[in-house]
Amino acid sequence: MFIGSRIILLLLLLGWQPKRVQPFRGNPTKAFQDYFSGVNHFKEGNIKLANQYFQSANANIPTNFSFCLSYALTQGKLNQLKEAEDLLIKTNSLVKGTEAEIIEKKALVSFFKGMIQIYNMHFDEAQISLKTARQLFEKLGDKAAISIIYNAIGFSIFANQGMNVDKSNDKDLHGHLFPVSLFRSAGYFQKSLYADPTNLYAQHNFSVLNDTLCLDYSAPVLKKPALDPSQLSEDWQLSLLKKLQIHPDDEIVFLLDISGSMVTEKVSCTGLDRFRTTQWLTNSILETLVSDNQIGIGTIGGDCHTPPTAWKKAGSTSLNEIQATISNILPEGSTPLAKMIALSPELFSTNGKRKKSLILISDGANTCPYPQQQICESAKMLARMKIKVHVLSFLQNTASHAAAFADYECLTETTAGKLLYLEDNQCQMNSISYDLIQACGLKLPPFEKSNCLDSSIPNLWMYFKSDLFIDNKKTLKK
Repeated sequence: MFIGSRIILLLLLLGWQPKRVQPFRGNPTKAFQDYFSGVNHFKEGNIKLANQYFQSANANIPTNFSFCLSYALTQGKLNQLKEAEDLLIKTNSLVKGTEAEIIEKKALVSFFKGMIQIYNMHFDEAQISLKTARQLFEKLGDKAAISIIYNAIGFSIFANQGMNVDKSNDKDLHGHLFPVSLFRSAGYFQKSLYADPTNLYAQHNFSVLNDTLCLDYSAPVLKKPALDPSQLSEDWQLSLLKKLQIHPDDEIVFLLDISGSMVTEKVSCTGLDRFRTTQWLTNSILETLVSDNQIGIGTIGGDCHTPPTAWKKAGSTSLNEIQATISNILPEGSTPLAKMIALSPELFSTNGKRKKSLILISDGANTCPYPQQQICESAKMLARMKIKVHVLSFLQNTASHAAAFADYECLTETTAGKLLYLEDNQCQMNSISYDLIQACGLKLPPFEKSNCLDSSIPNLWMYFKSDLFIDNKKTLKK
């Protein structure tokens, strides 16, 4: 015993450290925390650490589509191509759900497959995968994802050049760029901007080629973000319902966070505090629904042990009364999220034929212990009852909100719902999977005029392979 202790002490003194991420099978809370941490590390460019977190999440719940796909992505970016391809095959076997859910999952698989092929310099194959992804995302109407795909195709055309070493001119491994490739790339960057003018990578890439080649290509003018709800497009709520895959005749229960934090911060794109934005958002969804018999409401607030301010079962009250209730609520107190989620089945009817959705709108994590049932256990219960949970969060997807997003992810992934958070500047509802897509933005490497072939080919350019995937996101300006 004494010798063993001395060995451990010696190892610690020599700088030995245990692995930072340890998988624990059967622990859903940790799995979702690891997944969320992995997403944020990937966004920051910490690929090896992101890979550890995704590996842990996948080992914990091997049947989770998102965990398996994200692990494939980091394996691919670390040039473990065989492992990434094996994970993609496994991910394909996990594509299940409604028709819209299957299209979305197939689109994600095709997109990340294309990115993995780009990271491993299989550019021809990447373009095939990315074009498949674009076609699928077009069916979903996801212009932001389409823009990122067009940018990736433009990058792959640029980079898809034979590699040479010119020892006589002391030039390392490099690719020659012919004008036709640069013109083709510029065309795709232009398409990217027409799909989403806010795409920073496409802005940069288009500008570089436009200036370098003295092109006369045009690009769309950026639109200013909306400043208040009345300036948002009339079909905004319909677009949101489409993202949530909710039909106007579904049975819907709103579970609204009315804790004190909901009135302490403003949402910049609406000019309202979080709770007034919640009131507007909820009422805008209610306007699209068709029947009084399908709506219920519950609240999360007050003290940990007090009854909720509003708790109306679906079909027990009229649409006008629901709207009046929402308008008269006064936010206060804490966030007993775990308790209210556990009790939420009370708010639904016993009609087994109607599709049911719980829409949680919140800005924080659970703050009241509820040992009777953890949130992930409640998620399993709701899934058995075929109740989908959709979460609309005011929190931004950052490491400081890991606990809240782990709970949100567990609720939505387990019940086949959607997790969306409000991008503060433009009132866009983004998903965690979109964050991973967005983090796959590609910026053109530096390139210069080449004299390798003397004057036999005019306007020949070149880039160095070592510059191709340099992480230079910080140079992009918003």
